[in-house]
Amino acid sequence: MRRIDSCTVNPERQAARICLKAGDDSDTLQLPCSSPLQTHHPRQTRVTAEMTTFDPLAFWADAASEHWGGRAVLRPLYGEYDLNFHAREDDGSESVLKVMRVGCTPDEIDFQISLISALTPVAGVPVPQVLNTAAGRSHAEITDADGQSRLVWRVAMLPGETLDKHAPTSSLAGEIGAMTARMLRALSDFRHSSLD
Repeated sequence: MRRIDSCTVNPERQAARICLKAGDDSDTLQLPCSSPLQTHHPRQTRVTAEMTTFDPLAFWADAASEHWGGRAVLRPLYGEYDLNFHAREDDGSESVLKVMRVGCTPDEIDFQISLISALTPVAGVPVPQVLNTAAGRSHAEITDADGQSRLVWRVAMLPGETLDKHAPTSSLAGEIGAMTARMLRALSDFRHSSLD
């Protein structure tokens, strides 16, 4: 008799392992699954894997809508420690939604915002505008799909391209050096409690 064994799907992986057994291994199909195999009663042929899907872009778009309003379409951006998303609203406005790593403290976000504030008046140093939540806060605290608390904040999108899209030239190196010097001068007396 043919038996189908299945397992509960990890929504992150959206995959199940289904084994079709007819007395030998020639009739076995396996797909990756991170959950242990659960055996079901052999009297009937059935598939009971929960095909739950999880869409992180939709999840964080809903979170952004709840705390900032609007309805942004998100696409992922590079992030070393945190999740970063390019957000585009119906009116064409663009921003970056920053989902901080688990364990990040509000003080760490405040440090970054304080740096931006200190550099905002400096000519020749473009920095993004921080977009407060609808409640007027600099960030929101959101529980992610794994039940972990995440701090989320948002900045307006700056026009331009990332450095990796340009060939290195002496002129470009000079521009970067000059901008870095302006930043260093502006931050020479910068202080924040997280630096103590």
